[in-house]
Amino acid sequence: MKLRRAQIDDVEQILAIRTEFSPSQDTWSSAREGFLLGNDADGYRKRIENGIVWVLEDLSKSTLGGFCILLPDEMLRASEFWMKRAQIQWAESFKVDENARVGYFDQLAVLPSCRAHAVRLAKTGVSEMMADGTDFMVATTVTEPMINRAATPLLRRVGAQPVGTVHEYYPSFGSLVSTVWVLTRANFERWLTSSKFAGGQRERR
Repeated sequence: MKLRRAQIDDVEQILAIRTEFSPSQDTWSSAREGFLLGNDADGYRKRIENGIVWVLEDLSKSTLGGFCILLPDEMLRASEFWMKRAQIQWAESFKVDENARVGYFDQLAVLPSCRAHAVRLAKTGVSEMMADGTDFMVATTVTEPMINRAATPLLRRVGAQPVGTVHEYYPSFGSLVSTVWVLTRANFERWLTSSKFAGGQRERR
């Protein structure tokens, strides 16, 4: 299974994977393996052109088995999420530093047959973001009216901490409540040195 940067030609397969993780209101309660909301073909193209997008490629089949998307500081500050940061109910213990370099972990999706590579995929994307001088990374996980049970264990594993909640709205699904997580560069580097990736080299592009 090859890990590489995404290309524009990958958009069709990325959309196909996204479809596998798109819940309907009837299946929210059983969405235990994770789900994705938002993004269309144009959105994925923009992320590939301007963001950090890595894919898993099965060379024997020339197909993709997963992808992860991160938004660097410039993209995050132009996003809807950043514009509504004042609406986030931040924990008293966390203070937002407007001058910090911030990134956003947008999406992670890995098909069941490739799940063993999920951590390596996420680690590669986050490593690139942190190497670019990011002070901390933000992520969100849906908690109401359903819970995204797949993302939380991974966030906790790499050292991310819940720091607030935010109300969101998606036209196709209605109102949602999400937990806001923050992963500092120090905590991520601490996880790297204590994990099996310690001493390993970053995957090539």
